[in-house]
Amino acid sequence: MVHLKSLPTFAGIPEEELSQLESIIQPETHRAGRVIFRQGEESEAFYIVLAGEVAIVKDEWGGTTLQVLGPGDFFGEMGVVDQAPRCATARAAGDVSLLKVLGTDFRALLARSPSFALRIMATIARRNRENVSLEEREWGGVKSEKVHQGKVTVLCSMTGGSGVSTAACNLGYELARQSGGRVCLVDGSVEFGDLALMLDMVPAATLAHLAQEPVMSLEALERVVLHTDSGVDLLAAPLKPEQADLLTGEFFRQLLPMLRARYDHVIVDTSHGMQEPLPALLEEADRVLYLLTPRLHSLKNARLFLGVLAQMDLSDLPVHFILNGAGGATQSLDTGTIEQSLGVPCYAAIPSEPAAMAEATDRGAILCREEPMREVSRAFAAIARGLIDGKRPPAAERRWPTRPRWLRSLDRGAAAMGL
Repeated sequence: MVHLKSLPTFAGIPEEELSQLESIIQPETHRAGRVIFRQGEESEAFYIVLAGEVAIVKDEWGGTTLQVLGPGDFFGEMGVVDQAPRCATARAAGDVSLLKVLGTDFRALLARSPSFALRIMATIARRNRENVSLEEREWGGVKSEKVHQGKVTVLCSMTGGSGVSTAACNLGYELARQSGGRVCLVDGSVEFGDLALMLDMVPAATLAHLAQEPVMSLEALERVVLHTDSGVDLLAAPLKPEQADLLTGEFFRQLLPMLRARYDHVIVDTSHGMQEPLPALLEEADRVLYLLTPRLHSLKNARLFLGVLAQMDLSDLPVHFILNGAGGATQSLDTGTIEQSLGVPCYAAIPSEPAAMAEATDRGAILCREEPMREVSRAFAAIARGLIDGKRPPAAERRWPTRPRWLRSLDRGAAAMGL
């Protein structure tokens, strides 16, 4: 049996009352980084730290760490006392041993133990004072009635070579340029992500480094974020494929709320396929931009993707289909056929300019930045404006015929001659 009398926090409490507490405790252990409870969850238990450390994190402040608690400290008491949802997240800062007391047992103990009740109330008052001081530092002394919430946009495709990474870089740039807000690119293609390469960056730290931090905090985030000269921040994919195992779905469930509170727009690049962490990314997304090419196999995969969303109970997630490579020599399907098959209109169409896009990628340049008047650059700019304004880009109304390029040229020539 654990003897609470040896812990400094419980010094001075009569031994009889400590014995009552010891009779209802349940031991628990958690590995480093594990979430013990999450902000907003029901408050079911109170905890005492026996060994190790626990970080108390305010998710709505961008993952700000309120306190790091050590042996003898207790937490979770506020929600248990007033039976309200958790007001913060508790995460193991390292391997930690805890003592758990269920809420019903805890409230009964407070009712019959005056000394223990006074100790708990004193701790609640002290933490409230500390949290108010932290809030003043975070928000400049003015409490916001509504916490800032940026938009998380996941770019994906179930077909390789659809241009997801290229679109992420160009849309990130355009969102920053047009909105003037803070934009973060997240390379969620965790095994072979290319965003750092495409932005001509050599990362000293990546998402893998963040995943190995004891606590995901603003301080830890700043150590790995890259500030690019294009006006967007970047969280790069691991440099080694084997590090991808660190970037689990739970990792991104912790990261994206922090980024949403810190940035106006979060753009997440992904690899094709429904393996982790994509399901977790979709669960956290505000909207999805799905890129497909005007080919039959790409259309088939897009339809399968909609079926997967239905199975995940994500049918209400806004999915905007973007036709990439419209009007190209290899196009075999027109926009009308694609829209009829998907049952929804295409959100936008990006014209086919493969040589210009490839050349920009090889130089680590953003085409929208270097050649903004190109047709493909204007298409990305229109999509970004649509994301900002909430309106479908006008380019989406355009129809791309399936007739060969040489025949279309003849048609234009004939029309010019009035034939």
